[in-house]
Amino acid sequence: MICYFYKSRIFRMNTSTNIFPDVIQHFGGTATAAAEALECSIQTICNYRDGREVPADMCIKIEKLSKRKFLCEQLNSKIDWQYLRGTKKKVA
Repeated sequence: MICYFYKSRIFRMNTSTNIFPDVIQHFGGTATAAAEALECSIQTICNYRDGREVPADMCIKIEKLSKRKFLCEQLNSKIDWQYLRGTKKKVA
């Protein structure tokens, strides 16, 4: 992981293989089209494209909307997705 400073803030960049350009291509080929499809800002899409970590909720949304073309494990490898996929929701 690479960290850098910008305007007195620390940003962490994901240095693993970034598949987000492929995600953008899947959702229309532009950051604008991807932002509309994923219901987020263009800047958010650009941040992910540039290597920022994709949060869990966005990973899940991308996996659902892409019909599992892009898996959560590919988008954010820091989360133990295997554990989460193995747990079942308890009904009270």
